[in-house]
Amino acid sequence: MSNAALPSRSRWLRHMAWVCLPVLSTAGQVTMKLAAGALQTQPFGLGWMLAAAACPYVWMVLALEALNFIVWMDILKRHALGIAFPLSSIAYVSIVLASRWLFHEPIEALQMAGMTLILIGILLMGRSQSKNHY
Repeated sequence: MSNAALPSRSRWLRHMAWVCLPVLSTAGQVTMKLAAGALQTQPFGLGWMLAAAACPYVWMVLALEALNFIVWMDILKRHALGIAFPLSSIAYVSIVLASRWLFHEPIEALQMAGMTLILIGILLMGRSQSKNHY
């Protein structure tokens, strides 16, 4: 591989990290919802903990959270926290949309307004910082 290809590959990996972050966050939250459903009949206590330890959804959550942590650390080493954290809030939108699609949960008008404001905020913050940090 030539040296000229390295910056292009590095840039591609940076963009993939930004795609992976909300995907992993959303998948983790969806899996937590599934785990909660699987454990809902078990009263909290030692029995619940043993059932949680045996639940495949709980193990999936742990794996997704570990991957999410790795991606987040990679993003933070490349970007200022003041840019990275606001952009990570896209997961709030994707989680609400996933809850609607997968669990048929309603999206209220105020939630739609909030998601719209989040997206506008991300765009505004990204524009104001893009020249200095990307």
